[in-house]
Amino acid sequence: MNALLRFMRTGELGAAVPGTDYRDLVALWGEPDGLASEDPVFCLYGDVQLGFSAEGALHHIAVEPGGDTVSVPGDGGAFFDERVPRLSEALSRLAEDGYGATKCAPFVPDETWWRIDRSSVLVPDDPDDRLTAIHRTLP
Repeated sequence: MNALLRFMRTGELGAAVPGTDYRDLVALWGEPDGLASEDPVFCLYGDVQLGFSAEGALHHIAVEPGGDTVSVPGDGGAFFDERVPRLSEALSRLAEDGYGATKCAPFVPDETWWRIDRSSVLVPDDPDDRLTAIHRTLP
């Protein structure tokens, strides 16, 4: 199964499970490609962005594809290229498996996103049917 669809279903991206400790993830995935901030840690692995609390617990996972494929980290510092499905294809496949989605405006009133009902993952509603971002943030 495509890692992006699995992330949309579960809110987890391989070893990146909400609550995972920063040190444990680095032990599995290796050092991040970059840090956007250090306190709290916000780091980058390919097309994946991870945010950690001041205590080191993972609370934010975002995948922001830049095209038709996305680079997803795996154990031992390896990266895997995954095909990025069209937004309608992703929502349709989720619906076939019993995962509903609800339109919402979680950030600004005029910007519509889809919230996957069972995982609380958010994806922007894109008029060009592109899957441009997939986010999961713990409250």
